[in-house]
Amino acid sequence: MAYARHLYHTHSDWGHSVAGYVTDYVIFGVAVACAIPCGVMYLKEQRGYAKRLLMSFLVYALFAGVSYLFGGIAHHLIDSYGDEVLGLTWKSDRTSWLYFWTVAVTLAPPGVCACPALVFAFMKFPLWSQFIAYALGGLLGFVELVVAITERLAGSGSATAYTALLLMVLSAVGVGVLALMKMKSLGSMAFKGPAMQRLVGRAMLMVGLLLTWIGYLIVAFKPESCARDASADLDHLEMKGECPYSEDFNQNAIFHCFVIAGMIAMFFGVLYAVRGLEEP
Repeated sequence: MAYARHLYHTHSDWGHSVAGYVTDYVIFGVAVACAIPCGVMYLKEQRGYAKRLLMSFLVYALFAGVSYLFGGIAHHLIDSYGDEVLGLTWKSDRTSWLYFWTVAVTLAPPGVCACPALVFAFMKFPLWSQFIAYALGGLLGFVELVVAITERLAGSGSATAYTALLLMVLSAVGVGVLALMKMKSLGSMAFKGPAMQRLVGRAMLMVGLLLTWIGYLIVAFKPESCARDASADLDHLEMKGECPYSEDFNQNAIFHCFVIAGMIAMFFGVLYAVRGLEEP
């Protein structure tokens, strides 16, 4: 039996497009481009709180960037198989993609959980609160590793996707509440000087989280019309209605674009927050 090719294995559908893995690579490139200046600033920075903000973003960029890189390689390998049967077990033919996919889904949860950890840094929560977020990411990453190793690909990536949907929106709400509290306590001074820069930083962080959340919404709740039966004859696959997404630039590529925009917004949010800190 021939299996339809998968990009995201939460459903037995065919969501493949070249743009899907190209945008995976773009996410990695954006993560590197954001991480380098943050790393340089971290090495030069003397203020403890500023270093904490920069390091928190670096953790996110590192795990997210490498995860999407390996995901892109996995998808690229799947594309290279053409219409050959995709190996879905470790002992099958054409399973080289599975090794890279396993790394991708294992690193994805720490990247997702690094977002609330970044918010905790903005909110000046105790450092242990961030460690709890990172520990949750590590635990979910282990779950994803076990899922991949045991060949339960129908559920691979599900824990990460639904965790991201919850954490991103809660994190965005947390940042919004923080911004409102600061505006209330500072009054008109919140819109002047360094305080204004910090406010812009919080706003951009919230925007980045919401953009990423929207991306996960798109890919997690795509219409059934975009799904194809994996057990069907690949030569006679038919869409269930009209899918709103192009086959050349489908929901996965759009999801990645939102992640890219979100990462850039969070990067500038951290920069504005650091610049708005009082001098030591």
